[in-house]
Amino acid sequence: MHFILRQVSDNFDCNVYQTLIKNYSTLFSHDDSHKDITITFTNSDKKLKAHKCILKAASPILAAKLSKDTKILQISDVKADIFEIMLSGIYLNHITSKGIDIFQAYDLYEASVRYQIDDISAVASDIMKRRSVALNCQFLMQAAIKYKIRDLEETVKETFASAAYMALSFYVSYKVDDEAFHRLFALDELKIQSEFELYLAVETMYDIRDERIYPKCLSQIRFLSMDIADLMNCDLLSSEEKLAIAENADAIRNKRSTKIQMPKRLSAEPKPRNFLVVDQKERKIFWTAIMLKCRNHKKYLEMFYKNMEIPEKEREATEKLIISGRTPKFANKERIEEIAKNIFKF
Repeated sequence: MHFILRQVSDNFDCNVYQTLIKNYSTLFSHDDSHKDITITFTNSDKKLKAHKCILKAASPILAAKLSKDTKILQISDVKADIFEIMLSGIYLNHITSKGIDIFQAYDLYEASVRYQIDDISAVASDIMKRRSVALNCQFLMQAAIKYKIRDLEETVKETFASAAYMALSFYVSYKVDDEAFHRLFALDELKIQSEFELYLAVETMYDIRDERIYPKCLSQIRFLSMDIADLMNCDLLSSEEKLAIAENADAIRNKRSTKIQMPKRLSAEPKPRNFLVVDQKERKIFWTAIMLKCRNHKKYLEMFYKNMEIPEKEREATEKLIISGRTPKFANKERIEEIAKNIFKF
């Protein structure tokens, strides 16, 4: 079961009472005739029945709301379906990832924190960790930051590190949360091929939003580890910033001092990341996303051909596919994958 009853003394384990626990859990769906509190909701017509003593034992917040004479408890701060899941958990029924989606798991976590039911918070957090994938890493990172769930944050980081191309291919199309994503961009290990590709994702996000709203993400790009040719292609940098980076990188390589300081808004980290072995199919989808989403695809066309090893005879047809995918500008994930499949024949 998700709920492991705590050991109440050094020599006594409550888990020996499995039959009693099972019988207790059936009270949730059992005959309502002995239940002495009706729970109603401001956002729903749903009504739930419960035992007042069980609610009071489960949550100090509920205990404060319930008096001897209370017959109806109205809930206004939790959705009815989420409260019902939480109530089922209070009665020690299984709450599993199969029964609820990631957003319900988040709502359940929020509700259980609000009502100070730590065991259910732990269950909801565990479900969010189990459901961590590339396409929801921003949502889960936001949850981890808001509620300071350290183990969830670490799980999301592991997910992003191992599926960076997939995550970036998806998120370049959306308004990314700079606070959440810069923590992912700060990772020392990423399953991506180069620092410039990580920069390209940031530049493309700038292009799509047409706003300079990602200063923290940009601050995590390790420009000092880039090749000079890639650095010169970084249009989010001024000429002065490029000069400062080039000078500092050369000083580091030659172990000499420099009088030009690194720009304050940029990372001074000289250590290259540990780039893990990448999935080339995911990399091709990432580059396709960049070509479909960036402001000027022609700027990176030759680089795309070279990095993706597009034969000369196929380049004209490839560009036509790219142009077709740029209309409409905000092609979705499925459209990006369709264009990539047509280009690379997978």
